[in-house]
Amino acid sequence: MAAITLVRFILLALLSVLGYCQIQTPPTNVTSGFVRHPILGETQITWYYSGDYVVYDGDVVYGTIADFTRDLINVTYTNNNENNTSVYRREFSPQKRSNSIFQGTSGIWPAGQINYRYADSTTESLFSTFVQQAIAEWEGNVPCLKWNQKPTGSDTAGGVSTTTIQYAPGQGYCAASIGFSSGGDAMLLDNGCGRAEILHEWGHILGLYHEHKRPDANGFLQFVCQNLQDYPFGFTPAVADATCCGASACCGFACQFTPQFGTYYNQLGPANGGAFDFDSVMLYRRDAFAAPGKFTLTNGPNSYQNPQHLSPGDIARVQQLYGCIAPTCPNGCNPLSNTCSFPTAQDCIYPSPNIPNPRAACACRAGYKAAAADDDTTKHWRLPAPEGSFRVWVAEGVPCDTLCDFPWGVNSCQEVTELGAECLHT
Repeated sequence: MAAITLVRFILLALLSVLGYCQIQTPPTNVTSGFVRHPILGETQITWYYSGDYVVYDGDVVYGTIADFTRDLINVTYTNNNENNTSVYRREFSPQKRSNSIFQGTSGIWPAGQINYRYADSTTESLFSTFVQQAIAEWEGNVPCLKWNQKPTGSDTAGGVSTTTIQYAPGQGYCAASIGFSSGGDAMLLDNGCGRAEILHEWGHILGLYHEHKRPDANGFLQFVCQNLQDYPFGFTPAVADATCCGASACCGFACQFTPQFGTYYNQLGPANGGAFDFDSVMLYRRDAFAAPGKFTLTNGPNSYQNPQHLSPGDIARVQQLYGCIAPTCPNGCNPLSNTCSFPTAQDCIYPSPNIPNPRAACACRAGYKAAAADDDTTKHWRLPAPEGSFRVWVAEGVPCDTLCDFPWGVNSCQEVTELGAECLHT
């Protein structure tokens, strides 16, 4: 047992060291062409094969080979020089899009319940630590989502759709399906897929596309097609620049960066799911698919590792997608016309008096909360105040006479929802 534990520790340490890139060893069986995508419609992509699956856009599982063959329209490019003399070009009509699947469609995991299992004990031994770390970050930031682990190696018993996590040694990259599928999703992991990479893949499973595929990405990112490791794609540079590096056609790895058009649910109000997010975990790093020593996204994220944590934009987009927007700040009280509940929450004070435009609230005695649901932020809430987040605050006129589940010390009353720092000020 001790020997097994030591081996597992060594493997985890090795994976942690190697866990730097979404595409650690780019595939060699690269083909481009047009497909009738079930969500995007007719679109041009680059794909490659991984066992029984087809992968596109670098790390997105299209489906099984049978699924892909059903949707294939034509091949426009292969990297084995079979038909590189006639690349088919097609013009698109750019449309505004957000960077996720539609809200309220069949691609959303029902009730925010994400089922998953490991294909076998080897996969579980190698990746469970990183998988759990990534799940904890998603659940901690989007608490309306819940991951449910199913028995390792079993099938989707009872018709429950499940994400199957598989170890794909030698694959050289991490990949996952986009959104919920009634037939089940796949996450394919190789050595080098660590916590940050799996955080990204869970983003795909939840329904997020790549940030660098937005139609407005070229206005923010500086993509250098000529720095791709497969440039000039078997052509002369002049032909490659004209044929493979444009916004309406692509070849080889260039298809991982060309804009992805289509009509999508418009999240967060503004077009394209809010402002372009340089901190998004769904954005590739600067040297993605680049030749040695070069950058493909010259102003992208750190060149030596993927984004390590969810950005506020990632969190907000998934909250919007699953209908679990964070609570808004409740109305504060007015110290000059105090109508706080006497005598259990009679003081109208500023939780953070030294910040600009502080917001006052009715203060409970330490260890007490209102007689309301713990997540009812119209009645009571906690705040990241300078004194700590142990105190509960209530709305004007609301009594605060219910003992907290754990009423003592700096970790008391943690069951009551804590609002963000923006609720400390008006």
